[in-house]
Amino acid sequence: MRGLPASIASQITVRERVSAATVTTMGVGGEIRTLVDLSSIEGVSSLLSELQVKFRILGNGSNLVIGDSGIAEPVLRL
Repeated sequence: MRGLPASIASQITVRERVSAATVTTMGVGGEIRTLVDLSSIEGVSSLLSELQVKFRILGNGSNLVIGDSGIAEPVLRL
């Protein structure tokens, strides 16, 4: 997430190569290539307006199964 304005960058944490098992309640799944944790709802709207790629959104990870092949697109966790 390079090149983001400081006001947005300060509201996110980016982690690479995260096991889906650590972010879902079922504890299974492949690798999430890029996981972006957002600290505020304002960060969500700002980030989405800046992002020019396809992405996935993850809530609390309840009742979610991610395949062993993982997710290549960035995942935004609210």
